[in-house]
Amino acid sequence: SLGQSRGWMQLLDSSCHTPDVSLLSWETADGAGKWDKKPNLKCREADPSTMPPASALVLSGATEAKAQDCLGLYRLIKGYEVNGRPCWRSVRRSDRWIAFNG
Repeated sequence: SLGQSRGWMQLLDSSCHTPDVSLLSWETADGAGKWDKKPNLKCREADPSTMPPASALVLSGATEAKAQDCLGLYRLIKGYEVNGRPCWRSVRRSDRWIAFNG
């Protein structure tokens, strides 16, 4: 039933790609088949600092020849932090990391 006019809340705005940029009001169902506009109900982008870190990252792009070994897929090392922040290890080379240096 996703994408249909049923449920408890809806935003009918086909002009925006994501709901966080819509200027239209959300609507809530009253349980009896009627939809009520709720201008104070908002959807916003989440603060990245409250989100869990990505489980995997891909480092790509043109670099100098020596840095080519650093490109590729990196997986989050759960439970391990560097300087109090998450870090990712290369799946190809265990000596390559993405980590915060300060």
